[in-house]
Amino acid sequence: TEEHVCFGCADGVMCLHLNDGGEIEELKIIERTGKSFGTDATDDSGEEYHSIIIPVGTELPCSITKPYRVRSRTARRLPCKILESSSMDRDMDTAQLVDEIVLPLRPNRRPQDQVLVTFGYDEDQMMTCEFRDGEDGEPVKVKIAGH
Repeated sequence: TEEHVCFGCADGVMCLHLNDGGEIEELKIIERTGKSFGTDATDDSGEEYHSIIIPVGTELPCSITKPYRVRSRTARRLPCKILESSSMDRDMDTAQLVDEIVLPLRPNRRPQDQVLVTFGYDEDQMMTCEFRDGEDGEPVKVKIAGH
């Protein structure tokens, strides 16, 4: 009979697939994030919160995009935070600031235009964060090593 054995660790899982003779047929290591990553956002009541883009335990590599709305119609720049947390808590007090950028906003933007935020994380522990004003806006990218 075939047997599957999995061992868990903080940032991944190692799975062994054993054949009938007990020999390793396949070894697969599945890496996962050990933290959640996101940006700051404001809810309808004006309260700032940690908007999680990459949840704890997400399989690597990954790339996730979330759309956001800009509340101000006259803003020309949008400060954006890159945050990490060891939990899925949206509380800003539990999130640590990793980096901060300023996204230039297009002068002709419409109220329904979105800011697209993409966080990517690869097997080499390199994270790429991209902030873009709409589909055709110029992206601002940040690369962060060792997370």
